Amino acid sequence: MGPDRAAAHDAPIDDTPFATGHCYALSMRDHSLRHLAVGQGKKEHDIHVLKRLEATLLRQGAPTGRKVLYAWDKAGIDFMAWDRWKRSLGVYFVSREKENMKLEVSGLPAWDPTDPVNTGIQRVELASGLAGVLLRRIEYQEPISGTLFTFITNEMTIRPGLIALLYKLRWDLEKVYDQIKNKFAEQQAWASTPEA
Repeated sequence: MGPDRAAAHDAPIDDTPFATGHCYALSMRDHSLRHLAVGQGKKEHDIHVLKRLEATLLRQGAPTGRKVLYAWDKAGIDFMAWDRWKRSLGVYFVSREKENMKLEVSGLPAWDPTDPVNTGIQRVELASGLAGVLLRRIEYQEPISGTLFTFITNEMTIRPGLIALLYKLRWDLEKVYDQIKNKFAEQQAWASTPEA
C-alpha cells in the first residue's frame, strides 16, 4: 500500500479508501494526551469534529470557573463557534492569523511592555472578526530569528507574552510529530477506533 492509502479493514467511501482521522488534545497543564474523536466520512475537517463534541469533552474535565484555552491550528478557526464556546462553556482559543482574515482594528488594549513575560511583543490590538466577534491580535517578534508572528485569541486577560508562549509550545509539539513521521518513517497507523 502507498503512504496515502487506508487500512485494508477500513470501509471505502464512494469506492475510495480513506485513512481514519483521529483528533487528540494535549493538556499543557498536566501533559496528558486525550483522544477527542474519530473523524467521520472523507477526511472530516477538525473544526467539524470539535462541533460534534459534547461540552464536557471540550472542557477536558476542567472544573467550573476555570478557563480552557485551545492552541489550535489556523485552519480550524470558526469565529462563531469559538465565540459560542467562550460564552457558554468558558472555552477559548489562540491561533495564528491567516493572511486573508481581514480583521478590523477596533481598539488598543493596555498591556505592560516592561513586563519580562512580554519580551518580543510588538503590538496588541482589539480586532473584529467575522460577524463582529471581538478578538485580540498580538504581534510577536521572535528574538533570535527576528521572525514576526501574529496571533489571535478570544481570551482578553492573559498577558500577551504568555499567549505567544502557549502557541510556541503547541508548535514545538507539531515539530515532535513531524520528527517522528520523517526521521522514523512512521507514515501510517492502522487503527480505526478510539480504543485502538
